[in-house]
Amino acid sequence: MKHKPKVVPPMDMTTTYGTDFSEKKGERLKPIKPKSDIRQNNSWTSKKACKTVHQLTFLKYDEESLKNCRPAAVRKKDNMVWPKKPFNAISTVQADFVEHLGAERRQPIKPDVRERVSGDFNDSTTYRHEYTPKENHGFAYVRPRDEYKPNPEKFSAVTTAMADFKAHKNVTRARSFKPPQSYVRSSTPFDGRTVKSIVHRAWPAVKPRTPACKQAKFVPPTVGFAKTSSYMVI
Repeated sequence: MKHKPKVVPPMDMTTTYGTDFSEKKGERLKPIKPKSDIRQNNSWTSKKACKTVHQLTFLKYDEESLKNCRPAAVRKKDNMVWPKKPFNAISTVQADFVEHLGAERRQPIKPDVRERVSGDFNDSTTYRHEYTPKENHGFAYVRPRDEYKPNPEKFSAVTTAMADFKAHKNVTRARSFKPPQSYVRSSTPFDGRTVKSIVHRAWPAVKPRTPACKQAKFVPPTVGFAKTSSYMVI
C-alpha cells in the first residue's frame, strides 16, 4: 500500500514584535518659557534694558559682617633711617678713583679730509633710467552705490540674554559663619628663637670610608709598539 505524503502547513511568519506593536502618535511639547518683562514693555528707553544680568542679581555684603570678618591691617614701622650728615653727592667710584700720572691720551686715527668735487650732485639712479610708467585706466565698481539702505529706526541695544532674563525675587545672600578675626599682640618680646631652631638636631658627622685595597696606578709599557696586529700574525 502506498502512503500518502504528509502536507506540511506553511510557517507562521508573525513575531511577538508584530503582535505587540502599537503605533503611537504624539505632538511636540511646547517650551515652558517665562514671559519677559522687557518684551511686554515696548518702550526701549526703560532702565531694565540698560542693566546686565550681573547687575540685576548682585547682592551686597552686610557692612557689620565685613567689619567683624575682615582683619585690620597691621602696618609695621619703616626701617629707613635718614642720615644726620648732609649729602655730599660723591659716589664710591669718585671717592676711590686714582688718577694715572705720566700717561697721555691716545690720539684718534682720523682719515684726511677729502676735497669736495665741484659741480652739482647728480641724484639719478639706474631705477629712474630703467623705470617705465604704466597707464592707469581705472576700473568700474562691481557693487552699485545705491544698493545699501540704512535702517531709519533707532538701535535698541538689547541682546537676547537681556530680553529673556527674569530676575529672582525674594532672594537673600547666605550668612557667613566665619568667626571674627582680630590681631592680638604678645606682651613677651621676641628673643630670636623659633620652634624650628629649638627642635633642630644636626646630623652626626660621618667620616669618609677608606677602601680596603689601594687602586692600581697606570704603568706605561717599556716595549715599543710593533705595529702588527693579531690578524697579521695569524
